[in-house]
Amino acid sequence: MVTDANGTYTTNVPAGSTLVDIEQSDVDSRLTHTVGDDPTTLTVLADQTVSDIDGFAPASINGVIFIDNIDNDAYDPEETGLVGWIIEFENAAGEIVIAMTAADGTFGERLAPGDYTVRIKSPGGLIVKEQQVTLTPGIPVFVPEPIDPSGVLYNETTGDAVPGATITILNAGTGTALPAACLGAGEQGQVTGATGAYAFFLNPGVDPVCPAGDTVYAIKITPSAGFQTSIDNPAVTGALDAGTCPRDAVPSSVTCEVSDQVVAPIAGIPPYYMMIELAAGDPAVFNNHIPLRLAPVVPYVPQQIPTLSEWALMMLIMLLGFVGYRQGLIRNI
Repeated sequence: MVTDANGTYTTNVPAGSTLVDIEQSDVDSRLTHTVGDDPTTLTVLADQTVSDIDGFAPASINGVIFIDNIDNDAYDPEETGLVGWIIEFENAAGEIVIAMTAADGTFGERLAPGDYTVRIKSPGGLIVKEQQVTLTPGIPVFVPEPIDPSGVLYNETTGDAVPGATITILNAGTGTALPAACLGAGEQGQVTGATGAYAFFLNPGVDPVCPAGDTVYAIKITPSAGFQTSIDNPAVTGALDAGTCPRDAVPSSVTCEVSDQVVAPIAGIPPYYMMIELAAGDPAVFNNHIPLRLAPVVPYVPQQIPTLSEWALMMLIMLLGFVGYRQGLIRNI
């Protein structure tokens, strides 16, 4: 027998004992038998109707991936969900199921019960996070995945965030600004908000300007009004190699953190880079905080308006000088 669209079945059997055995191979492998016994023996009397109820429950996982500008590990309405991010679910046998975030950064997947390695990747394949989860039938698992910003722009004197600055990223070798295809939505030319945060997640290999191989990228800052690039606190010389991450402030993670601080205010002046070397498959770079200095204020000195007597004196000096010049010309003739 085959169940109908509602999962029900009906058949006539002779009075006595009847064995009911569900063909498990016909059931979605992501479902687990949670209600009833299989196989089970039913005793049916003459002219009697007997029911057998069996339930199957999925193991499911869902969540949201977002830039955690507030750094509270919770999804707040003002934070941005990340579209097109890749979530890999790898079971103990090495089998991988891949999901992708929707426009609002959410994702969901039904999986067979068991232990999984959940791997978060940017649209370009940069490994951002990795964790272990255990899925149980009938118990949905919600995984909010906060993604730290790539860094913040901050006032080098106070440590406070600097909003209103424009950030672009270029191929350092050619000086060419990266096209939209090389980056996440809206990342090129982004303007810092109240938190001073910025984020770049590259897609290596989609354009000649951002090839799959090791490439050095330069960060260009156009400071907001009243700020300049730092003079007393320059960036580390050269490019940060994301693949080796020689200055990893959090070595226990799978990503490359330049600093262990996440949001402003920033204490002290942690090392930072204005050039990053990246290739496809490298870990993402986080917490590359860039200091800005307050622009010096040139005091306004109002020009004093000469008095009438001062004007007369200046005119007399000019006149005498002109007469002397004319006399000189006459003598030279």
